[in-house]
Amino acid sequence: MKKAKNIRFSFALPILLVGIILVYVLIHDLKGGTLLKSSVYNSYTRQAMAWRSGQMHLEGNVPWLELAIYGAKYWVSFPPVPSVFMLPLSCIFGYGTPDNLVMLLLVLLSVTAVYLCCKKRDYSPYASALIAAGTVLGSNLFQMSMEGAVWFMAQGFCFCFCVWALYSAFKGHYWLAFALCALALGCRPFSVLIALPILWLCIRDSRHKPIFARVLHVELSLLAAILIGLAIMWYNYARFNNGFEFGHNYLPEFNRTEAQFSVGYIPRNLKGLAQGISFNSDLTLNFPLFNGFCPLIANPILLLVLIEGIICIRNKEWTMAKLITLGALVLNFLLLLCHRTFGGFQFGARYTVDLIPYALLFFLLLSKRRLATWRGCILIFGIIFNAYGAIKVQL
Repeated sequence: MKKAKNIRFSFALPILLVGIILVYVLIHDLKGGTLLKSSVYNSYTRQAMAWRSGQMHLEGNVPWLELAIYGAKYWVSFPPVPSVFMLPLSCIFGYGTPDNLVMLLLVLLSVTAVYLCCKKRDYSPYASALIAAGTVLGSNLFQMSMEGAVWFMAQGFCFCFCVWALYSAFKGHYWLAFALCALALGCRPFSVLIALPILWLCIRDSRHKPIFARVLHVELSLLAAILIGLAIMWYNYARFNNGFEFGHNYLPEFNRTEAQFSVGYIPRNLKGLAQGISFNSDLTLNFPLFNGFCPLIANPILLLVLIEGIICIRNKEWTMAKLITLGALVLNFLLLLCHRTFGGFQFGARYTVDLIPYALLFFLLLSKRRLATWRGCILIFGIIFNAYGAIKVQL
């Protein structure tokens, strides 16, 4: 029986990945594009090319990119980790890196990580495949992954690092999990909060060791992450004389008008996230495309976790791991709400994609090991809806 299950696992993932590749080829063809296309919003490639020429700043202004202006020079204002991975590609393709293909690879890696997490938590091959597809493609990441623009690539890399961090934690490889969390920080800084529930799991798993051994285990597990964090801080300091400054505060839009972050933005952003879908008189769909969209519709796994949380309260099934996971999710959400915009032009509520790894962890921490029909239907709805968005909306 176990051998037959392992055979099913061996085939389910490759079939899922091949199916995803085919879907992306077809959608890009429908949109008149190609997986080999390079995005004009290629900040990470430009940063990699600058590194290759021995400098951190760009040669000059690129008006359509969000470039920081500091010391009369132009700087990429996004955290630097994705540029590290674009560096070898830039050696081959120069400025013409196949950004759309990179996005597809991030999707495939993310689906694989979620699938392996589900397998580790004893879900069936078919449930694992549906959860993996529903988590990644049943979210705004689907539409974002159609275009290798800098904003989307940042979230794609971050998402990939976070879900692989979860798998590493489930495997007991906490040093790798924390290192991946540090890399996620170098893409989307608030996502480092995923390290909080992982830290609790690390402490919990070493509870049978003597106190000194427990402390040493945690410290050694954090070492690689600390080194990565220090490297990122050094890079920021070398550019802006501030280890915590990535460059966004030097964008012209924040120098001229409002601050980048403020608690005063929370009510406005919450109002935007209350928007949903409506029908026009001719039954065509009408949905907002700027700074707001109900995340429970756009990323239904968040709705699934909301329901599961209510069930946990009713059944008194809360654990410390679940509480810390949910608390980290809420804290990340509140920090995102403090941003002046909530994603700019988008399909759905793309910033809330950062919350999905927390939602996935919460779901996998549940005692259930089977995917009920109603849960599967929510995930399938997410895939269908976001496939529509991937075809409908272009940057």
